[in-house]
Amino acid sequence: ILIMKGDTPTLLQLYYHAGIVLILWGGILTHGTWLQTLVLMDSLIQAASYSFHFATTMFPNLQIRASTYVEPSRAVQFFVVLLYTLPIHISCNNNNNNNATTGGVIVVARVVLAIFQLYALGFVAIYFTMNMQSKKKDKQQ
Repeated sequence: ILIMKGDTPTLLQLYYHAGIVLILWGGILTHGTWLQTLVLMDSLIQAASYSFHFATTMFPNLQIRASTYVEPSRAVQFFVVLLYTLPIHISCNNNNNNNATTGGVIVVARVVLAIFQLYALGFVAIYFTMNMQSKKKDKQQ
């Protein structure tokens, strides 16, 4: 939709869309229960985002103040899910089961969670960096 409107996606939008596909794939591969929280929050945010984009595409002069909260809500979403996954990552162990297959799944689950956690930290860091740069530009003007 952005490209059709003649806008260019930001680094944050590219990072989000490239990374979320890999994270969802890893969560499905390992049957991660944490994925439900991520998908629910992400679905709500995506529905709002695409509704705003659709409305402004159909009515170019329409100003939707709530649309300014889409990117911050994504940062909050990843921070919340990051905090939610930390205890899961820490408690994910194989002490009670000697099955090698289950042990392999647990290793993969830990790797997927670690990748998600790094991804989420990166997303939040990019968001705050871009937000601070935007505020500096606004002060200079």
